[in-house]
Amino acid sequence: TEMITKAKAAGIKVILLTPSPDKSAKLDDPNDPLNQHAEQIRRLAAEHGVALSDSLAAFKKSLNAGVKLDTLMSQINHPNRNGHDLIVGELVRWFPKCVVAPINQPKQNP
Repeated sequence: TEMITKAKAAGIKVILLTPSPDKSAKLDDPNDPLNQHAEQIRRLAAEHGVALSDSLAAFKKSLNAGVKLDTLMSQINHPNRNGHDLIVGELVRWFPKCVVAPINQPKQNP
């Protein structure tokens, strides 16, 4: 709360991010510490009127669509390229003029 308040007072725009998954977390259990932490971040964003990039929700949406968590993680608690793409997908929503080229496709020559 203090960091958000100080940043806003200084005219700094704030974007809070929920965590990415941890393969040892129980993602379907609201009492799991990872889910509780994500809820805390969501509440802080709402209470302070700041932006929220909900990475954990993006991961859960992919998992609900049938994507396996192992295909999104490089380690037990760290995303791989595919997982980072989910995180970036949430972040770029706050930068509407920003164009992000797909990583896995060759760049076009002008």
